[in-house]
Amino acid sequence: MGFSWFLLITCLACGTIWLGWKWQLRGENLALPLMVDLSRTIFSVFLFLLVARSFVLEPYRVPSESMMPTLLSGDYIVVQKYCYGLRLPILNTQLFPT
Repeated sequence: MGFSWFLLITCLACGTIWLGWKWQLRGENLALPLMVDLSRTIFSVFLFLLVARSFVLEPYRVPSESMMPTLLSGDYIVVQKYCYGLRLPILNTQLFPT
């Protein structure tokens, strides 16, 4: 299970808590409990990370010395994901080629 799965599960859990609270109150203006407020914040941050890592940029670690002398083993690089086509994050199916 990779980091994308962690982001997806966390987004779903926090979004469910936050939207469940909003649906339960149906427009009443009450102060949010700490857990609901944290869920709202975590949901927005992790959703942004999930979208950014899935469609825009993703960090990778170079696993071997196959690209020496330019890249060394253990170096970190950032890859532009949109150059390889628009893909769904978990299913890895291509939606639109670019």
